[in-house]
Amino acid sequence: MFGRKAYNRCPVDHEPLVLCELEGIEVDYCPRCGGIWLDRGELDLIATRAGAEPYEPEIVAASCEKSSRRCPRCTQTMQTLAKSNIQIERCRRGHGYWLDRGELEKLVRKDGPSFLADMFRFDIESRK
Repeated sequence: MFGRKAYNRCPVDHEPLVLCELEGIEVDYCPRCGGIWLDRGELDLIATRAGAEPYEPEIVAASCEKSSRRCPRCTQTMQTLAKSNIQIERCRRGHGYWLDRGELEKLVRKDGPSFLADMFRFDIESRK
């Protein structure tokens, strides 16, 4: 994993994140809590591939609060963004976004769940 730091851990339960890939999109997934880390630009890439509109401009305009969670890349405290009854965390330094289980599916609605289910199916089935 070129360019990745060794402290790549879940901001919720501090478990090591697992790298998953589908069609060239890499996301870091926590098998314990089901949360995902998306590097900058990956949220829009997933939305586009799922047939939805890009979301990052909307998220940047969302209301922000300080979060108690820390960025898996730089370990700095993140910001909580509220948008359409969904709260996600964003790295203050712009490294990416943390989404709890189910939040990505809520953001990416059009054909999102089936696309996202395929993305994580291999990893989830291999851990059973």
